[in-house]
Amino acid sequence: MNGRRRSHAFFQDRDPPGVATETCAWPGCREAGEYRAPRDRSLREYDNYCLEHVREYNKRWNYYADMSEEEVEASVRADTTWGRPSWKLGHVHAGLGTSAAAYRAFKAGRVKDSFDFFEEEAAEHKREQRYNHEYAAGRPQRGTDQDKAMRVMDLEWPLTKEGLKARYKELVKRYHPDLNPGDKASEERFKAVNQAYKTLLNGLNA
Repeated sequence: MNGRRRSHAFFQDRDPPGVATETCAWPGCREAGEYRAPRDRSLREYDNYCLEHVREYNKRWNYYADMSEEEVEASVRADTTWGRPSWKLGHVHAGLGTSAAAYRAFKAGRVKDSFDFFEEEAAEHKREQRYNHEYAAGRPQRGTDQDKAMRVMDLEWPLTKEGLKARYKELVKRYHPDLNPGDKASEERFKAVNQAYKTLLNGLNA
């Protein structure tokens, strides 16, 4: 890492001409605070320092202080993609893995998300919370065929035949091959929805 955050964007230009300059925030210093530096890694609030003390602040700055190894890795990965989170192929939402570390860092204010790239991550987190609540209320055990089928169709517990059929019709209209000619992804999704529907209907009829 070589401290890539240590000297990144916090030693800023002087205040624009005509703007009243604050006194240096360094304890005991009365010089003009012409240079801005962040108070913490959220980079939302800043203090003003004189040139001597902003350089001293720069030496002491450690963006990664108190972060776990996973959170540091997630932050560095986000840096290399301009703030957009990325994960190893096949690991997004696979047990949450590294994406969970990135999401935790984002929630803790340790990774900025100026462009809402964590929106899907937040939605997945909410779905997992919903599933956990439903398991406690009798939803089929995690990992069973019925549970997987409910995830494919994004259905909530308790499940009824009416709710299942309504959701099936909705998904068939969305993914039917006749409505998505040449779209292999929609074709595979359509097959998965059909299989999930049969699994859940058999369970309700048992």
